[in-house]
Amino acid sequence: PKRPRGLLGDSPESYDAPESKRRRSFSEEKWETFLIPHGIVNKLGGSNGDRIKKIQETCRAFIHISGDVDSNCRRKVQLSGSKSEIEEAKLRIYQYMQELGIDYTPLKPD
Repeated sequence: PKRPRGLLGDSPESYDAPESKRRRSFSEEKWETFLIPHGIVNKLGGSNGDRIKKIQETCRAFIHISGDVDSNCRRKVQLSGSKSEIEEAKLRIYQYMQELGIDYTPLKPD
């Protein structure tokens, strides 16, 4: 018999995927949004967004950087995942910014 489709439209085959590859339910998913200066987005992303992709793969958090620039020349960054995945992604983003010589205190870990 066919299994029902998952919460986010995942295919029945995803039920057989390892735990690390399964999607979370909506109740487990957390979201966090912060703003970063528009001028550092390209530096932060790396060529073709490689740095952001690496953070996503390492931390398992989803990262979306808006293309829209607000009136203060900032862009919205949205992170989603578990609380620990989001915290790890924020730390990695902060570390990359430090490597680039940018001290962006809103992301500075406690």
